[in-house]
Amino acid sequence: EHGPPFAVAKYASDGALVFTKVAASGSTWASPNVAVTGAGEVLLSASYQGTIDLGGGPRGSAADKRQFVTKFGATGEELWTHDIAADPVGGPPLIAIEPGGSFFLTGRGSPGMAILGEPVPETALFAAAFDAGGKPVDVQTFPVTRLVYGWLSASAAGALVLVGGFEGALDL
Repeated sequence: EHGPPFAVAKYASDGALVFTKVAASGSTWASPNVAVTGAGEVLLSASYQGTIDLGGGPRGSAADKRQFVTKFGATGEELWTHDIAADPVGGPPLIAIEPGGSFFLTGRGSPGMAILGEPVPETALFAAAFDAGGKPVDVQTFPVTRLVYGWLSASAAGALVLVGGFEGALDL
């Protein structure tokens, strides 16, 4: 069963609408995450099943299940989209922006997932650093029995802070 269309809207500090992106109906979404860079660019991390078009052309097929991260320019143009996982197990990765537009993603691994050639199994929590163009530059994995929820933050100095709940064991 497919959910309703998905929308991203950016507003200026005065309340004026800057841009809106609506993904085509026929996609199922899971708890999207969003962050805004100092330059006003928008990063979106989400999961979908089916097809999606956020401005850069259609992606996927009816059977596809994917997690992705997309970067929109300050006025809404899709700058890039990168798949993070095929057939994801959990919700989409959390995003935290660093100064200069680089960013962190954290989440639960999925079968067949790899970042920088490093396997990220579904039995692991991952924390990955990306440059402003979406290229991964570092990844750490931490065995976890069951990740229940998580929060992510990055400081102006580029420090990563992870907070979350788990069941069983977590090896940090």
